Amino acid sequence: MDEALHFLVRHGYSVLAVWVGAEQLGLPVAKIKSDVAVPVENKTILQGLEAENRQKLWRWFIAATLAVLLVESALAGWTARHSARQTEEATT
Repeated sequence: MDEALHFLVRHGYSVLAVWVGAEQLGLPVAKIKSDVAVPVENKTILQGLEAENRQKLWRWFIAATLAVLLVESALAGWTARHSARQTEEATT
């Protein structure tokens, strides 16, 4: 029993996804009341996890934007130094 509980704790979302997918495909599976399957506390936790996953996407977007700005700044500095060097060589 301890192993089964350990398995469900680790893979509960996968088991639930397979279960719901089987129901949607019309396969005969045992019916579980939604109130019994997911208590109110768990629904709140699930909503929090979903919101956090959406925020992770924003983290990647912000990281990519900062990377582009860093590359652009480095390129602008390099071209400014290169242009200044060429101007200096032309005047001497």
